[in-house]
Amino acid sequence: MKIFSLILPVISTLVWVAFAWVATVLQIGVQQRTVFTDLGQFMGCLGTPLFAILLSVVPSLMLNQTRFAAIGQIWCLLIIALVIPAVFALDGGM
Repeated sequence: MKIFSLILPVISTLVWVAFAWVATVLQIGVQQRTVFTDLGQFMGCLGTPLFAILLSVVPSLMLNQTRFAAIGQIWCLLIIALVIPAVFALDGGM
């Protein structure tokens, strides 16, 4: 396996892990200020990035083993681009 083909999945994983960390820290801050704890929102803040990691890394690494490696890299770039709408959703809108 070429090292170059692993760059985009690693970048995607780092971006989405950072997003999950920021969302978790923000959610914990809200929970500390108020008595209201919403487990559904907390799981949504973690579920979205973890699902995006699964969607970007697994197909990309599987396609890297075939002649369709470019499709896997494009797919990974598209999933990285999805972080922009996810940040808007975390922020509360546009």
